[in-house]
Amino acid sequence: HRPLILGTEYYGLIGNSRISLNRHRDEREDYGNLRVFEATGMGSCLVTDRGREMKDYFVADKEIVTYESSEEAIEKIRYLQDHEEERIAIAEAGKNRTLADHTVANRCQMIHEVISRLI
Repeated sequence: HRPLILGTEYYGLIGNSRISLNRHRDEREDYGNLRVFEATGMGSCLVTDRGREMKDYFVADKEIVTYESSEEAIEKIRYLQDHEEERIAIAEAGKNRTLADHTVANRCQMIHEVISRLI
């Protein structure tokens, strides 16, 4: 356990991490959390628990790596550590997906389009 890291130090840590581990809070396990987009956007290979909506954001095992249990997470992290080229490919695909589809600008455009259709 470390003290809270924020701002540029936080993004520097993620950007320098080959693998980022994520677990959603129990009451939000089916929905993406901000770390999903932060880690992938910074080019770290994201290993995250599965949720029903994760498939709406990323392709599992192509753009992110998902797990169901702690044991599966450990197994997949070890695999990624032993298969550097595959880890890099997943990290790059996740970064490309986030920068193409999941930025604040993208979300603002989507909201604008929805509101424009309604008025």
